Amino acid sequence: MSFSYLPIFLFIQAIVDLSLIGIVVYWFFFRVPKREKRLEALFESLSRVVSESDRSMREFEGAIKQEQMSLKRILEIQKEREAEMRSLVAEAETLLRRFEQVRALGASGSELKTDAYGQVLELASSGASVSDIAKRTGVPENEVRLLLDLRK
Repeated sequence: MSFSYLPIFLFIQAIVDLSLIGIVVYWFFFRVPKREKRLEALFESLSRVVSESDRSMREFEGAIKQEQMSLKRILEIQKEREAEMRSLVAEAETLLRRFEQVRALGASGSELKTDAYGQVLELASSGASVSDIAKRTGVPENEVRLLLDLRK
């Protein structure tokens, strides 16, 4: 009796082939979709993080632009005030020089008569009003008032 191992090998080969096919089918239908689902969930999570990051960045940029505009406006106001202060200082220096001239000229009566300030004092002595004195001498009314107050 000769026993042949060929049918047993063929049977074992068929079982091994079917097992491999089963493993491949299991892999593609069960393992791969689970991995894809995890990858999709990860992708969605990353997409949310990126969109949230973009939104936060846009809000931050908006806040920065608003602060820049505020700082520019503050700088403009500062420059305007600086120019105004310089103008006031220049005007004060001019008035101070005129005041010192009047004070220096006040010592001698003859010099005052030839000067505009001397004319102001003369017209005031004669009883002219502040506006009349300003019109006749060309000296502003504020200066006329200042000179008259200083004379008192």
